[in-house]
Amino acid sequence: MLVNEKSGIKSRRGKFISYYGENDIDKHYFSKDYKIYSDKLSKFVVRCNEASDGCVIDRISALFRYIFIDEIQDMAGDPRQVTYHTHFPQKYKKYANGKIEDFIISECKSLAFNIDNETLRGSWRNNQIICDFANRIFPDYPKFKSLQTETNQHKGVFLVREKDITMYLEEYKPIQLRYSRAKNVNLNYKSKNFGESKGGTFNHVLIYPTAKIENWLFNNEELDNFEIKCKFYVVVTRARHSVAIVCKNNVKTDILPFYK
Repeated sequence: MLVNEKSGIKSRRGKFISYYGENDIDKHYFSKDYKIYSDKLSKFVVRCNEASDGCVIDRISALFRYIFIDEIQDMAGDPRQVTYHTHFPQKYKKYANGKIEDFIISECKSLAFNIDNETLRGSWRNNQIICDFANRIFPDYPKFKSLQTETNQHKGVFLVREKDITMYLEEYKPIQLRYSRAKNVNLNYKSKNFGESKGGTFNHVLIYPTAKIENWLFNNEELDNFEIKCKFYVVVTRARHSVAIVCKNNVKTDILPFYK
């Protein structure tokens, strides 16, 4: 069961929330219909391994010499793509928001490890214009570059005035991406919420920005909401060829070209 907050809630009284402890196995790890909570998966495996005197890890070790984990960003491994949390620990709360590298360096000192931030910095999905724009969202992190080999006549990052949305949709058939269903979109064309688009790839995307994204883009304000920042990064990097961002009709800027 996918959860977006700490699971195993026993009771709520205003802001005070109590949780079932580990000794209450059924209610700590599972919902009423015995679906395991998403934030307890790894913990449950560790506890099963302890209860069986190491049989879980021994069996895996006997079968496989190496374990490779793909899509590590879905385990909060990429600080730019933390759209869902897989755990809500109090003990390691300071490593939330994708700080897995800090966790390894600080908490895994007894293990031999090597952290490689260079090999996979290329993007086969996005062209270089999109890469450059995405890099601006997280300027303090390593820059990634395009490895894309295909071309398209309509490529780049654009602004689309509200009055031109229908025309843009008709011409390029982008998928519409919005922060939540509260934002109205053109129902004649496909749409997804920001978080739902994660893992997807589309030729062209049309983004309906939040107020904070608009202020970052047009008013040079810091994008200080980490969740919105990550989700914005995710939707920008869904596109192979073009990213279009909706803006009000009266916007005047040279920060990005306008669709005409």
